[in-house]
Amino acid sequence: MSKSLRILLVAGLLLAILATVAYRSINASLTEFEVEQVTDDLYMLHNEFGGNVAVLRTGAGSVIVDTLTFSVQGEAIQRQAQELTGEPVTAIINSHYHLDHTHGNPAFPTGTQVYTSSRTLHHLLQLDSSTFSGDAAALLPQVTVELEEVIEIGNKTLRLFHPGRGHTDGDLVVLFVEDRTLHTGDLFFNRLYPQYRPGGGRQHPGLGGYS
Repeated sequence: MSKSLRILLVAGLLLAILATVAYRSINASLTEFEVEQVTDDLYMLHNEFGGNVAVLRTGAGSVIVDTLTFSVQGEAIQRQAQELTGEPVTAIINSHYHLDHTHGNPAFPTGTQVYTSSRTLHHLLQLDSSTFSGDAAALLPQVTVELEEVIEIGNKTLRLFHPGRGHTDGDLVVLFVEDRTLHTGDLFFNRLYPQYRPGGGRQHPGLGGYS
């Protein structure tokens, strides 16, 4: 074997090792969450790649609010929810249609009930058809809320309401009644002014998503 060939092989091996290390680091950043327990049955998951995810134990399966950006995150949310609640995920609520709140949906099992506002479903159908194609179409929202809906799952009551145009034109706010906690999606940012974007359907050139 010539010296130049040995150098190429070593360089290729080093690149492969670096790529593997980088992949593992990125994957860990995406799928490892900080967990905050809000009440006995309610948890919040968060990391640097997306908003806050709520996990609620109901006694009849856990409920998730928002699924982040990537399928690998959706899979990680399922695992974390199972560990925290001892229950499989039975329902998802999408607070609005932006990709960092909905694109983890396809990682969940077919048959998972998905709730959102009618405007959010409209935007997902118009703008995200490639993400929700084939089998993933089953993880589009099946139940839509116009103004307000109260749902009961297990021993929990959830009040879902659309307060009007805000961050998008289809924001959904979730009140966990027994746990006395409100999940506002992107209508509220801690220590930041709210982002008011009433249009709801414009392409976001920087993120490849929509704002």
